[in-house]
Amino acid sequence: MFKKSSYLFAFVLLLGLFSVSSLATDYYIDPVSGSDTSGLKPKGVIHWVDAGSAVPVTVKRYQRLFTEAQPDLDDVDAALNPHSVLTTAGFVEAAIAGSESRTFQFERQGYFCRDGADPGLYHRTVTLRDSYKPGS
Repeated sequence: MFKKSSYLFAFVLLLGLFSVSSLATDYYIDPVSGSDTSGLKPKGVIHWVDAGSAVPVTVKRYQRLFTEAQPDLDDVDAALNPHSVLTTAGFVEAAIAGSESRTFQFERQGYFCRDGADPGLYHRTVTLRDSYKPGS
């Protein structure tokens, strides 16, 4: 039987962006990507992580190193982006934590690589979309 309280929204867990006090959802057991017969046309699908087996991790997301497209080489320190590394706590499925693979796509976030020295640390290597425009 499906227990809503035993599942947590993966995006929230992964990035720790929000403090969630409740979540209202509709759960359809039959629709499966590629074999849906319900007639539903969802705009997106949420991936759920089992709260009972989720593994705590640290996630590092890297932003632009400099605040300017072409920093002054005589004063590089002044152009450093103080928010170039964002470190957050999160959770992954046990299968990811136990996988021999070191690279993963975290849903709606990008591609991540598990740290070689610290298996509980994941580094974002590629974002899914980059809106950066030089000179803007």
